Amino acid sequence: MFADEAKSSGLVSRVFADKEAMMAGALEMAGEIAARSPVAVQGTKINLIYSRDHSVTEGLDYMSQHRADLQHCLVHPLPGYLEHEHASDSRCDEVRSGRHGEEES
Repeated sequence: MFADEAKSSGLVSRVFADKEAMMAGALEMAGEIAARSPVAVQGTKINLIYSRDHSVTEGLDYMSQHRADLQHCLVHPLPGYLEHEHASDSRCDEVRSGRHGEEES
């Protein structure tokens, strides 16, 4: 399949004339990603990696659970931080480390 076919079929979003244009486009996209929330970027990576090895339904369920866990970590630690108590919450530790939903070995 040639580049124009890949673009017209939706396999790629952009086609570049040469290597220099491709590198400029890649750096532009990297800048857009870097401007996003690091938590959002990490969450997206975690969910994409999980979803590539699972069904669409499993991937959507995983994303839903990841979002719920992330919201839990953003809301529930606040009282402890306000009182200077930094107790560990294993659910939040998993989200922070990128191990969300993985079994311990």
